[in-house]
Amino acid sequence: MRGKKGLDYIDWSISMGIFIVAVTALFVFLKPGARPEHDQNTLINLVERQFVKETQWFVHETPIYIRSLQDTYGSGAQALVEVDANGDIRFTAVEPATESRYEPILRTGTKITFDCHTSCNNNLFKLFGTTDAPLETTEMEVTCTPSNDPAVCKAVLGATVTYQGLQQGKITALQSADYNTVRTNWNYPLQKEFAIYQDGNKVIGGQEPTQQANIFVKEMKMNMIAADGAQTTTTINIRVW
Repeated sequence: MRGKKGLDYIDWSISMGIFIVAVTALFVFLKPGARPEHDQNTLINLVERQFVKETQWFVHETPIYIRSLQDTYGSGAQALVEVDANGDIRFTAVEPATESRYEPILRTGTKITFDCHTSCNNNLFKLFGTTDAPLETTEMEVTCTPSNDPAVCKAVLGATVTYQGLQQGKITALQSADYNTVRTNWNYPLQKEFAIYQDGNKVIGGQEPTQQANIFVKEMKMNMIAADGAQTTTTINIRVW
């Protein structure tokens, strides 16, 4: 009887060892819960995120109501309305661009000047400025010359509305970029390839895939926005393999 119990103990030890080896192999080879490092969803999301980061911008629309603006004041000095943007905003457009009672509306990167040649009371304009990144606040300041005579010069800025979208100029610039440089800058795996198309036209991409390659595609309708606030829709197609 004693010898039989010894054999049972050895059998139990061997069985337990086999069980432990099997469970260990299960975790080593199957890796429950683990995801492939370069699965198609990860690759597509990476390209989409980097493409949007590379080509988007923000257009800020601010109304200005010019209540009064005369040609001159005092002994003939020129009356002006000036709007200055603080921070990163650069003015890109004024709507309407012209008005018969005004001298040419002057626009530089951070300043817009309204100069009247008759009487320019009660006029509404929209100012457009752009940034490459979102802003927590949009700071603009309107200045009248003269500053203490509202009958000659008075203007009020309204609330700014911000639009986010793709800029066609940035997409066009990406077309002429070196694919390998872009792939490296975007931290895309060197053993994988991708391509981006806009409305059926190739923007950037690697060598065409072989017939045996597994190609994964994501197509999106995305918002395009111009410097004057005009918005359109474009189709972006991302392919990875």
